[in-house]
Amino acid sequence: MKTAEKLPARVAPVIGASTPLVSAKILPAHLERLAIVYVRQSTQKQVLENRESAARQYAFAERAVAFGWPRERVLVIDEDLGKSGRTAEGRSGFQRLVTEVTLNHVGLVLGLEMSRLARSSKDWHAFFEMCAIFGTLIADEDGVYDGNDANDSWNCGHEGATTDAEILALRQRIARNHVCHLLFSLGTPMLLGGDEVLRTQGGNNNAYCQDNEISWLDWTWDGTQTAFLRFVRLALAFRRRHPILRRGRFHQGTDTDGDAVPDIAWFGTELDPAPWDDPNARTLCFRLDGKEAGPDAPRCLLFLVLNPDDRTRRVSLPPLPAGDRWHRVVDTSLPSPLDFADEGEAVALDPDDHYLVNPRSTVVLRTR
Repeated sequence: MKTAEKLPARVAPVIGASTPLVSAKILPAHLERLAIVYVRQSTQKQVLENRESAARQYAFAERAVAFGWPRERVLVIDEDLGKSGRTAEGRSGFQRLVTEVTLNHVGLVLGLEMSRLARSSKDWHAFFEMCAIFGTLIADEDGVYDGNDANDSWNCGHEGATTDAEILALRQRIARNHVCHLLFSLGTPMLLGGDEVLRTQGGNNNAYCQDNEISWLDWTWDGTQTAFLRFVRLALAFRRRHPILRRGRFHQGTDTDGDAVPDIAWFGTELDPAPWDDPNARTLCFRLDGKEAGPDAPRCLLFLVLNPDDRTRRVSLPPLPAGDRWHRVVDTSLPSPLDFADEGEAVALDPDDHYLVNPRSTVVLRTR
């Protein structure tokens, strides 16, 4: 490890210290700690043939200075040049980097394509989680990243794996929300194999080159995964039974079958107009007329409530003709098997003029 003052003379910095850089994420507390530049190339051949990449990486020391770090607190770790990044084993530089972060010595880690490194191995994924815990920022040529910033990363209050039952329940609820939003929207739904059983790639969205547990599909499912598979199966079957959810043209908000009910109508929580212009609104409702999908479509209305708010919301329901009632099909806030009713077992609402929608949940009602 070397200070920025001892960089090789061959390096031509991308940006000079005289060109200040500003990031609102860099606070005085970060500047009081080290900025570490981690230089990496996987093989000796890359070291010899790709000198431009090495120069770009060493130049991050000047970027740290431009961000406001005193040169004496900018350190370069380059002991791992020519060593494979698949694992931390045998990489003394990476191990030193982890040690410095966990000792709370580091305010910023800089490197090439740092925003993509979690895709490289489980070690890098775990390292970025560690940076979030210790308040260490990550930077590359594209920007500065803060694992504790909700705009950069939010995973129900905790990054990575956890045994916290409340966090796990909320994550599963949000996953059920995503299934509803995908399958009950117009267009062709696209699921990646394993989505139906909560398979995770640990944040890696580019796993085609990963022949390891990042990309493998584990066929041994626990009860949570089996319950989620049930939810997805029922959602697919519900989509198939209701052509209005998969019609081949956009909804128009008009009535074409003569029943005075438009194909789609949007509402706020009190059957008021949808709050499209309210930046504080967090709950949106819409009603679909099933018969608008064609003469062979079932005669029923669907009412969907999307509530990403962290509060329970009372939602008024549209009045129905005599003899019809609203029935609950989906409530993603409920535990399995209550979250999705089997066909013919939708729960009649009593009273059926309103519904209490739990935080961060999706509700689907239908008439019978």
